[in-house]
Amino acid sequence: MGFMDVIIEKAQKNVKTIVLPEGTEARTVEAASKLASKNIVRPVLLGPLDAVTQTAESAGVNLDGVTVIDPTTGDHLEDFSREYYNLRK
Repeated sequence: MGFMDVIIEKAQKNVKTIVLPEGTEARTVEAASKLASKNIVRPVLLGPLDAVTQTAESAGVNLDGVTVIDPTTGDHLEDFSREYYNLRK
């Protein structure tokens, strides 16, 4: 068993959620799709749903197992704003 196999096995035993802010970048969308399909992490992509979906279609990947959140209109906008404000103090 190689080094990466060990890392992947450990990650699959303790699946974490990661947030990827570049949700409209093809490489990020491809990585999120691969990570979700291998059940390594639960990826969350930030960006407008239409743009993220279009990027995924252009890249030829599906978003099964990937959550997409638009931080400018989502339910968490106030929470994000408050946290950003606190970090900038």
